Amino acid sequence: MARPPPARAGIIASTRDGFREIAFSASAPIRLKVRHPTNAADFSSYLLQAQSSGADVIALANTGGDASNTLKQVAEFGRVGGGQRFAGMLMFLSDIHSTGLETAQGLLLTTGFCWERNEEPRAFGERFAKLNNGRKPTMNEAGDYAATIAYPEAVAVIGSPEDGACPLIAP
Repeated sequence: MARPPPARAGIIASTRDGFREIAFSASAPIRLKVRHPTNAADFSSYLLQAQSSGADVIALANTGGDASNTLKQVAEFGRVGGGQRFAGMLMFLSDIHSTGLETAQGLLLTTGFCWERNEEPRAFGERFAKLNNGRKPTMNEAGDYAATIAYPEAVAVIGSPEDGACPLIAP
């Protein structure tokens, strides 16, 4: 379900991610830009800056352990559901499982794949889960699968560099 855009936004990003204001630049002024070092242990100063920024939504433009640790500290400070929304820009379903549903409650999550969207991805999700101890696929795993399936189909249609039939690659 689409939500109305926030009035004011903020970004907490690791130094490797930079500030890509894709999500909010067209609809909300950016009130906060904070960078943290990769593999930071303490996000309290960044979260206090976010709290005082007046931003309605804080985009967590970090990933992996940094994103999970940020989210855990947001919950510890009682910020989840505390007036500001947090959006994980590159978090996976597996990150939500590792941080815990209670910790992630209220988080806005962006993803390129949802295994429950309709019957086709649901069937893939169930097949994947049977091979992975019940764990459902993330968008990366679904993308890998799609590319693996698409490659032989593409070769069948356009040929390959080896047979000289591929029009995109000169022999």
